[in-house]
Amino acid sequence: MARAEIRPILRTGAALWVALAAIMGLWAAATPISAAPDEPAHLVKAAAVAHTQLTGDLTSDGMKVQVPAYVAWTHAMTCFAFNPDVGASCATTVEGAPGAMVESRTTAGLYNPLYYALVGWPTLVFDTTGGIYAMRVASAVLTAAFAAAALALALRWRRPVWGAAAVVGSLTPMVLFLGGVVNPNALETTTTLAAVVASMSIVRQRDRIPVSLSATVFAVAVAIGANTRGLAPLWFFVVVIVSLLLCSRAELGAVLSLRAVRVSAAVSAVAVAVAVAWTLSASSLTAAVDNPDAVNLYPGAGSPAIIGFAFVLERTFAFGGDMIGMFGWADTPAPAAVMAVWTLIILGLIVGAAAAAHGRRLLALLASIGSLILLPALLQGFYVTGGGFIWQGRYALPLLAVVLVTAALVISEENPRTPSFVSRRILIGGAAAMYLAQVYAFAHVLRRYATDGEASTWIDLLVEPTWQPPGTVLPLLAAYAVTTGLSAVAGVLWLRRRAHEGHEMHDHPDERTGRQSHGDSQHQITR
Repeated sequence: MARAEIRPILRTGAALWVALAAIMGLWAAATPISAAPDEPAHLVKAAAVAHTQLTGDLTSDGMKVQVPAYVAWTHAMTCFAFNPDVGASCATTVEGAPGAMVESRTTAGLYNPLYYALVGWPTLVFDTTGGIYAMRVASAVLTAAFAAAALALALRWRRPVWGAAAVVGSLTPMVLFLGGVVNPNALETTTTLAAVVASMSIVRQRDRIPVSLSATVFAVAVAIGANTRGLAPLWFFVVVIVSLLLCSRAELGAVLSLRAVRVSAAVSAVAVAVAVAWTLSASSLTAAVDNPDAVNLYPGAGSPAIIGFAFVLERTFAFGGDMIGMFGWADTPAPAAVMAVWTLIILGLIVGAAAAAHGRRLLALLASIGSLILLPALLQGFYVTGGGFIWQGRYALPLLAVVLVTAALVISEENPRTPSFVSRRILIGGAAAMYLAQVYAFAHVLRRYATDGEASTWIDLLVEPTWQPPGTVLPLLAAYAVTTGLSAVAGVLWLRRRAHEGHEMHDHPDERTGRQSHGDSQHQITR
């Protein structure tokens, strides 16, 4: 029976994977090489790992490694970085033989090598800049896989509209942009997203989704995600804590009695242990504290911890905007309309959940929100004395995903009988707003690089672009609008069909108390 239930979820996940990979792949083509935050450092790290150099030799400006010349040259292609009025046409081409192995530096040299091994292999095949686009595509496909897994599970919740809203809301324009470049931040976000949806599917949706599938998604997400960046294990700890807060003692016992859950927990624990061991042995998080002479210190180094804490805390909303869209080298904010749409979606979910939540659900929601607000400030406070102010809004994208998924679950359980016309309006209006915002953000970034910067007009983009991405401007714009549009329409039609079939209205009689029958059902526990 479980296998029969898993197959349609896998089919849905496969279709979503293709769609999301295509969307992120279009970002990969539209973004100039080196036009993402720290991408040269990540490209060099990926190429070095592919050539069996897990770290490199420590120098005062990063780890010294040997990589193909076209990868090393990306450091020289950042003439537009931090200058939104300069387009991508200023970048130079590679000098000499692109495939020749040369010496380079990377400030990501101490980072966990797993992500870089998964995306760096194209440098073993390509000896031109095509290898960089291949690395981006590899990263996009990997990142999209976990986003698709999260959405496929959420679409099977008793209230799929709310679950889908949380997952798609977590895929802000910034996440899709990062998903199309070489940077572990996007994979860190989508693995956390998949883990929190899977975890909550286990504790609250066991009658809808086979536990074996949710547990597998959770274990794989943690195994990969915990080894993306040094802070990633912390996000999965938050996921577990928030999920457990939703359980009564009896429900927790029922969950822990499941063999699939125990196996998943064991695999996840081993993966986290490996990640922590690497981080501690390589000092990838504390390099500035342990050896300040060997790294480039940021402004604010030497400040007391309270200054770092306050610095991030008072900029909470500014960093929140960065999670929606701060493109390029933190020099190209998303348009105000895009910010407004995503702010309404995020606040709508949070405020709606806070207004309805009580008991364990309220506690879980507050824990997730508290993590999003306080953890970044605490981490910056720890780091500021040795390394200065380093926090950026995009670092908290995994925590935003935890908040939105928690809020969606709270709303769906506290409001089990939302009128159908309200659900339809939320579904159609939300999908249309997010679609327009994603296309606008894509076009905005493309205009910034394909012309003479943000000061240029839309006419300049369409008629006189000074830089052309692979595929050229107009076909890329059309492809993005069509791909995201078809994906949005397909999603709306799928959800409306589910609602029409009555899946959302067949509730357990004691659902509002949080004591679902699936927690006491021997069939559900043993399956």
